[in-house]
Amino acid sequence: MSTLNIDAIEHACQRLINRFAVYNDLGEFDKLAALFSTDGAFARPTAPEDFIVGRDNILHSFTSRPAGKLTRHLITNTVIEVQDADHASAISYVTQFSATPGNPAKFGLKANSTQLVGEYYDNFVRTPEGWRIAKRSGRVALMLE
Repeated sequence: MSTLNIDAIEHACQRLINRFAVYNDLGEFDKLAALFSTDGAFARPTAPEDFIVGRDNILHSFTSRPAGKLTRHLITNTVIEVQDADHASAISYVTQFSATPGNPAKFGLKANSTQLVGEYYDNFVRTPEGWRIAKRSGRVALMLE
């Protein structure tokens, strides 16, 4: 496989990782679920063994969460490995900041005292729709209180 093809695959996968974080933080859960293959699987870093399988179930798991919490997921140190023209995997570090509405600060909201640092593990697959997340799991490595 050429370097150009590898670079294109890495770019497509990086876009999925970034969009997952942004769509999650903005509450655009229909767009988030569409990042997965139809039979994709997702496990939250706080429940790494509890996989939710299928786009519809992933969407439901996000839309059924209590509303109102503000989050920002900072994704860094992403390393993507291309297996072949149709498969890739990645590890990314994630830092999640959160805040509760009604707790104003000088700017924005005052962040909650508990923050999480961990990593995401992704498997990607090329589908007729383009590159999609086939499996995403994570784990919490550090908890700041």
